[in-house]
Amino acid sequence: MKYFIEYSKFPVCQQIKENWKNILYLQFLLLYALIASATVGFGFVFKQVFDITSRIDQMPYYDLLVQGLLFAPVVEELIFRVILRKGKRNFYIFSITCVVVITLTAYLHRWDSAAIILLILLVGNVLMLLQRNGVIDVYDSGLYRYLYFGSILAFGLVHIKNFIFPHPWLWIISPLMVLPQIGLGFILSFIRVKYGIKYSIVFHFIVNMPVLLSFN
Repeated sequence: MKYFIEYSKFPVCQQIKENWKNILYLQFLLLYALIASATVGFGFVFKQVFDITSRIDQMPYYDLLVQGLLFAPVVEELIFRVILRKGKRNFYIFSITCVVVITLTAYLHRWDSAAIILLILLVGNVLMLLQRNGVIDVYDSGLYRYLYFGSILAFGLVHIKNFIFPHPWLWIISPLMVLPQIGLGFILSFIRVKYGIKYSIVFHFIVNMPVLLSFN
């Protein structure tokens, strides 16, 4: 995992995919277990002390499975990580996915989710427009880290919606509640860039499955 740590410090755009070995699932699962065990305590303590509740605990079990095992692994990877590799097709996939999610969440009157994805879509399109017109090169080694780290941070912060804060000032500590998701974002982004989007989707599914099944 030394290579993962070094790359996570200084990410660079990589167009040549490396060969995936199934043993990597176990290695990355162990890595995520270490990250989660080191960070999940923040959320547990804050939930008990400040009476923060989880929206996930209030969801019907069937909806939880659909969102956690089908929606999240596919849609979140296509929104937050598909454009970590350069290519028009990746940008189109990102944009189409965002539009579909915005349409669906608006239809379900989940306006906060629709607004968040709309903002992500606008930021992504502005970056790609600047890229296309030669104003900046998002995938240049000097700028790429902002795209890389930005996608990880956005992925983590969007999960703040999973919690209900009884007091507005508690939003100050909200990033600490999603440290496990930010840690997972580093792993998924590394897998996506080095091995391909399908492997990050599968790994995302594998990580979500035991957590969601434990709610039954």
